[in-house]
Amino acid sequence: LPSSPDDTTLPTVQAAKDPKPGATRDLYFQLYRNPAAIIADADNQVQALRVEMTRLVADPERGTKAVGTGEFVEYPVQMVLKSIGYKSLPIDGVPFDSKQGIVPNSAGRVLTGVNAQKDSVVPGLYVCGWLKRGPTGIIGTNLTDAEETFNSLAQDYLSLQPAAAGTAGSGLKQLLQRRGKHVVDHRAWERLNSYEVQQGEKEGSARIKCVSLDDMLRVAHPR
Repeated sequence: LPSSPDDTTLPTVQAAKDPKPGATRDLYFQLYRNPAAIIADADNQVQALRVEMTRLVADPERGTKAVGTGEFVEYPVQMVLKSIGYKSLPIDGVPFDSKQGIVPNSAGRVLTGVNAQKDSVVPGLYVCGWLKRGPTGIIGTNLTDAEETFNSLAQDYLSLQPAAAGTAGSGLKQLLQRRGKHVVDHRAWERLNSYEVQQGEKEGSARIKCVSLDDMLRVAHPR
């Protein structure tokens, strides 16, 4: 970023209000900008970063979102570091918004396309988490996010078509068994939970966890 604030009138915050004596670098956070292009020279060395100025607008699905203003600014730079963190990948046969990295949805109901109306949903298909809203929020956000999707599923339950034979829970269990995978169902989990609590009581603790997969499976599926 530039060594001094620009004059684009959008928020620019100097990180160090009182720089140390002898310091040779200043750090500025440039807000409301969206990277648009990395500009390179003939040797493919980065020369500049082009960004589009953005503004926040109300969004009925996500609260607020940043949208481009059509105004671009270029910064001369010698290095670009990417720190996006996470971006979801598409799943074959499921609608996907490659720009936002999400499955288009309305309250967790998967829509038939990126620009589909709220009532144009894929029956029986739901989404939650970052695949639903993008890489935002904290652990608590995931809770409310999942609750919203579950509420949608509960509202739709009576109108959903029954799953075809062999494609629901029993079919999945049979598939995993054919592949030699260990299945820990609710009953097996209860055995594991009870064992950990009992071990904890012996030591005056709430529980002592089984920390290895082998131990978990041994307790969940006693011979």
